[in-house]
Amino acid sequence: TGKVTVVSYQGVVLNTDTVQWRQSQGKILAPGQVTARSREAMFSARGLSYDLNSSSISAPGTVSLYSGQNKIVGRSLSYDVGNGNFTVDSVQMIFNAEEAQRILQEVRRP
Repeated sequence: TGKVTVVSYQGVVLNTDTVQWRQSQGKILAPGQVTARSREAMFSARGLSYDLNSSSISAPGTVSLYSGQNKIVGRSLSYDVGNGNFTVDSVQMIFNAEEAQRILQEVRRP
């Protein structure tokens, strides 16, 4: 309890105020507001569960996911730390106009 930083062997960094470690389950639980960073993603959520055995993070509530200068807001994040894949329900995307144009130009290239 307090200003907690958790660094997993998989390279995930969690910043929050309260963390529970469930050794028998191999899980880290953060019930409050948490910010998480990995090689592929940065997101913030209220409450998450990090299952070290399956290399997965789940956050059932509202999630803000950041990629570059773009932001994805949604609910019910499921994130596979091992391969970097994630799913989010009820998605709203907020794009930086310049970055969105750059991405679209790259998509149009043969």
